[in-house]
Amino acid sequence: MLTARKYVACLLPEQDMYGSDCEGVARVVWNVALAQRQESSKRWRASRRENQPKLGYASQCAELAQAKKDPDFAWLKTAPAVILQQTLLDLDKA
Repeated sequence: MLTARKYVACLLPEQDMYGSDCEGVARVVWNVALAQRQESSKRWRASRRENQPKLGYASQCAELAQAKKDPDFAWLKTAPAVILQQTLLDLDKA
């Protein structure tokens, strides 16, 4: 017999703020990565080069790691790397 259960997470205010911060960083990473891929796709189609690699997960993960080292993008460090990498993987699947 299958049963289902519902659970409600009762977060402390600090935990809720941290979750919101991580969500915001992931949203920015998604939007920027999507814009980069759309621009790359336009350039790829315009050049008609079949051997030119498209922008994807691996290259964007490398860019993300470099961006986290830049002091101007220190806010990227507020979210764990796993969340940001999963955001890029989800973008690949979408």
